[in-house]
Amino acid sequence: MVVKKLALAFVVLSLACCAACADGRVSAETNTGRPSVLRYSYAPGVEEPQAQTIRLDRLKRYLSDRLKMPVELYKSSAGYGMVIEAMRANKVDVATMGPFGYLIASEKARAEVIVVSGTKHGGQGEYRGTIAVSRNSPIKTIEDLVAHSKELTFSFVDPASTSGFLVQRAYFQSVGLDPDKDFKKTMFSTNHIASAMTLMTGKVDAAAMMETIPGRLIKRHALQEGDIRVLWVSPPLPSSPIVVRKGFSESFKRELQQALVDIPEKDPELWKTWPHSNNYPDPVLLPGDDSMFDALRTIARNVKNLSLLEQ
Repeated sequence: MVVKKLALAFVVLSLACCAACADGRVSAETNTGRPSVLRYSYAPGVEEPQAQTIRLDRLKRYLSDRLKMPVELYKSSAGYGMVIEAMRANKVDVATMGPFGYLIASEKARAEVIVVSGTKHGGQGEYRGTIAVSRNSPIKTIEDLVAHSKELTFSFVDPASTSGFLVQRAYFQSVGLDPDKDFKKTMFSTNHIASAMTLMTGKVDAAAMMETIPGRLIKRHALQEGDIRVLWVSPPLPSSPIVVRKGFSESFKRELQQALVDIPEKDPELWKTWPHSNNYPDPVLLPGDDSMFDALRTIARNVKNLSLLEQ
């Protein structure tokens, strides 16, 4: 069952993180509430590897220059769960997470949101999740999928994904479908691109993924137009935040927040390489706060058999 898998996954991640902590590489903080080294966790993007390398190199130099400290970047390819556990163990200081990942991190690791994507006019950015099938699937509508769920295999993205797990699970609950029992089989693909490719290779009959993934893969010539058919699109979701772990001084958190918000103005070349959403114009980085995620927190707490958030 998915819920049992979730519990096991977080136990495994906790044990892995504890083992990592034993190596003694937890960086000390100064008595000013600043880290001696800033450790930034990033999720692999969908752009070409060379483009991502250029962006990350520029980000490392920019933050190091602005904050006057060494910066280390860590790839979080194992999913948000590992990053959350690393934050709990003071192994990661800053991370970009999905909104649901942040909600879990705020509960489990006391993480704080400091920056969100938005627009020049002050609005917070947004994106959506989907449920999709491949081009040749006999499933034509979301109603077909629900009606034939017992015959179908389904892939979520990650247990802490907003657009690849939470909203799909909430939708299934709203139509009386229990994905733990009512699909032939469910699985996790670990990231949105893998979810799309798992669908395309026929390993599952239907899959969850972020709305923009098919278009991005088409641009990379990994898919052709129409290879993936979307059956359902979620309501708008708050944009992914950049979060910081507990323990730092308020002055350092404000300094870090301002450095990130200033990227479009202070380093236009870095900003050109930044992964922007196609869902809203004139993107910028805005100061964020926890209240921006209250509506999503309510959705998460109303999903049955989901105990990742404390009540």
